[in-house]
Amino acid sequence: MEDFDKIEFGKRLKEDIKLKFGSIKELAEMLGIDPSTISNYTRGQREPRAKFLGMLAKHGSDINWLLTGEKYKTEPSSDNLVKEKMELHQIYELQTRLEEITKRLEQLEKDRDQQN
Repeated sequence: MEDFDKIEFGKRLKEDIKLKFGSIKELAEMLGIDPSTISNYTRGQREPRAKFLGMLAKHGSDINWLLTGEKYKTEPSSDNLVKEKMELHQIYELQTRLEEITKRLEQLEKDRDQQN
């Protein structure tokens, strides 16, 4: 790729991995490739292969942004993605807490019934 900035691509790839996949290891497992390959991309040591970019695209990555830094117009902003991820985490925490409370209430009802 002519005039391709591997370092900037690597920075954007790191951000994309963190937001969408969690870690290089998780992404590598999902794609069935060696984590060192992805690590080489994130450190700017290798140019990405078309096959790798295609796999990222299938999993929702904005390839135009990864390659150029320009977002595709319909792609949600990374701020919205972070906000949605935080909201999902809060929902999960609330669900877990609700399950704990439900179990505790069931136990209290059993205890009450045993006393009567």
